[in-house]
Amino acid sequence: MENQRLQADTAFGVHLRSYGFFHSGRERLQTRVLKRVWEHIPGGTLYGAVAAALIRLEGLDEAPPGMGTGDYHTLLRAVQGQRIRFTPLLPTAQDTCLDSAQAYCEQALRLHAALYADAEAETSAHEQRLLHTTPHAPQNRHHEQIHEDQLFVLRTHRPCLDYYGFIFATAQEAALLRRAFQLFPFMPVGGRGKFSLVEATLLEGQPLAEFKQTLTAWAATRTWARLLTPQVLQDAALEPAGVGREWVTPGLRRYRVWRTGWYYDAVPGKASPFTAWGAGRGDEQDPDDFLAGGQESDAVLALPERSRFSLKAGDDLATWFTEGLGNPSWTYLGWGQVVLE
Repeated sequence: MENQRLQADTAFGVHLRSYGFFHSGRERLQTRVLKRVWEHIPGGTLYGAVAAALIRLEGLDEAPPGMGTGDYHTLLRAVQGQRIRFTPLLPTAQDTCLDSAQAYCEQALRLHAALYADAEAETSAHEQRLLHTTPHAPQNRHHEQIHEDQLFVLRTHRPCLDYYGFIFATAQEAALLRRAFQLFPFMPVGGRGKFSLVEATLLEGQPLAEFKQTLTAWAATRTWARLLTPQVLQDAALEPAGVGREWVTPGLRRYRVWRTGWYYDAVPGKASPFTAWGAGRGDEQDPDDFLAGGQESDAVLALPERSRFSLKAGDDLATWFTEGLGNPSWTYLGWGQVVLE
């Protein structure tokens, strides 16, 4: 695997509590179908909420020289320097805390078993109740007439759920995260009209080296892993790969994301799915220049979520879990997240 060079030194747990309707992406545009959502809160959703909170606190303008950069610009530069990564947040049963990589992976498998009828993990009735399905009938507001050709069913998260995940960062980023989390109950969290009221807590951090050591000891008996989120292949090697590894995947797919605000590219000077918003594709970019958001990214090729692959001796499973697989311009948002079976 190409070294992603994550510069974080601490694994922080994240606890998020929702109090209303929450719809976290992946809505299909066709009608008369079941529109599914991610079974987790994507890392990009959490990152976007943190960035939006910091913008509300101090605006978009960077501080004058000698006056500091401000937390929002500190966050952007942490992304640019690969000092922070947001994992997806998984819904759990009440009073259940995912405070380790082992607990996180086991919960991911229980969710897949409940929602997709996977046979690789045991499940319970609780995981089956984390999402609910409701019909939706678009209506003409002027004539109060239902558009029958646009009927669809929406599967979304239930209200009042607890979510857990990790943010890998440094102590400097931890301070701005706590500041942003204080504002979460006063702002909508979500994207493109799918909002919910939430509160978030940054849990006590653990040295990243110790976190990875514990994960490595538990992973010694694992023989399979899977992708919790898609692995974007653009400008990244098809890893993990090699002779003797077995793959179970439905095939490659293309994905788009929606991003607003300003941001730094994670890999300056290299092609990115977002360079269409700023510098031209393949152009060299000044590391201090912003790329402007506000529209969908280009479609990128990726291995889809729930793709499974066998493990071999010498696999760096702890690094795969903490850094993700694929294009680093996407992995800091939680893409390419690996969980062990």
